[in-house]
Amino acid sequence: MMVRALGLQDIGTGPTPMTAYSDNSQIADWAKKELLVAQRLGLVGTDANGNINPTALLTKAEAAGLINHLIEYMSSDLQTDYTDHIVNYAN
Repeated sequence: MMVRALGLQDIGTGPTPMTAYSDNSQIADWAKKELLVAQRLGLVGTDANGNINPTALLTKAEAAGLINHLIEYMSSDLQTDYTDHIVNYAN
């Protein structure tokens, strides 16, 4: 949702990319593109084993962390990514 809200879901990805997560096979195909972008933007990370755990429920603390990452991204890196990836079509 965060990547789509930013309008950055199409930066540098194919239709069904392979993510770097150890549990990539558990990630729904429709979610991989946006998840890869979110990872590249630093909005999401992994657990200690390199998993994203796509079927697990988020805790309130994890949701707050995601929102905090989004706010930080919007206040510092959004303009650069917009210029590099949208205006100039760089990957």
